[in-house]
Amino acid sequence: MRLNMKKRWIQMGTVAVLILLLTACSKQKGDTSLNENDMTPTEIEEEEEIMIPIEDLLVTEDSRVAPVYDEDTGRIHFQGFVYELKEEEAIIADYDWIDTEELVLPSSFTYQEKEYPVTTVGQEAFFYCSEITKLTIPSTIQSLETNAFYGCDELKEIVFEKGLTKIGNAAFYGCDALTEVTLPEGLLHIGSEAFCSCTQLKTVHFPDSVKEIESEAFFGCSAMESITLPESLTSLSEGLFSECESLAEVNLPKNLVLVGNEAFWYCTSLTKLNLPDGLVQMGEKVFYNAGIVELTLPSSINGINQDTFDGCDTIKKLYVEKDDVERYKQIFEETEIEILEKQ
Repeated sequence: MRLNMKKRWIQMGTVAVLILLLTACSKQKGDTSLNENDMTPTEIEEEEEIMIPIEDLLVTEDSRVAPVYDEDTGRIHFQGFVYELKEEEAIIADYDWIDTEELVLPSSFTYQEKEYPVTTVGQEAFFYCSEITKLTIPSTIQSLETNAFYGCDELKEIVFEKGLTKIGNAAFYGCDALTEVTLPEGLLHIGSEAFCSCTQLKTVHFPDSVKEIESEAFFGCSAMESITLPESLTSLSEGLFSECESLAEVNLPKNLVLVGNEAFWYCTSLTKLNLPDGLVQMGEKVFYNAGIVELTLPSSINGINQDTFDGCDTIKKLYVEKDDVERYKQIFEETEIEILEKQ
């Protein structure tokens, strides 16, 4: 049985209680009624530690067989999970223990003879849970909140059943063991830093339902070699693929209109990129310290300046429409970039 770190502290607290009770019994023989003035700083600190209600120490064992309601938090403990009830839905807010490496989240929770669908994994619910190697998210769950699986560094596989619409900020931040992720159809939103620092993540498969991927969602995914973005996406947010050092191939959606600041910052393996017709604006330092050597700019672009290529010392040539040659020569006249007509 692998216990949550919080439960390890509770176990330690139980031991402390027993030691202090034995100490108190031995002191009663000499009629020593201690107050804080008679106690050493260490004894005062130990006295404060045992103020945890004894019934809290029993929650884990009792909740194995029946739901246990915690009056202080308003949460319900049952079979290792900690739930919050919200109207007609249940939220997994935390966990007490994980007794399997292959975790299947529950799709429902029954309390007082009423069944609640589990729709959300709450903020920091499985924060730094190193026990999980495989995770299955059922179709009832619609949202993974901020830091939901942050730092689950042994997590190697995620099975998403169709139903999820939101992956919150930093939901899988630092899940170093992930190598491939297939996101479910119907997913709409991927939050900031959602897969940041997943250093072994090589492949991500997107459904065409994704409408928004927020800033730095894949920052520091240093093993990622190629990516094909969904056609439903119209903008690349700031720092989206920053420090993806192995990224050599990016397939952009046809409807893309905006590439945000530092989108490909330090993508040192990225030597070429096909920009789609219809692209309107590119931010600052998009290719900072990237490997881009030459680039063809579509005629639709009207928001671009020399700061777009600031720090990109490798780029030597920009290909533009005949009518745009002079305009771009003026924009980049203080750089070493050569402006050429598209053939």
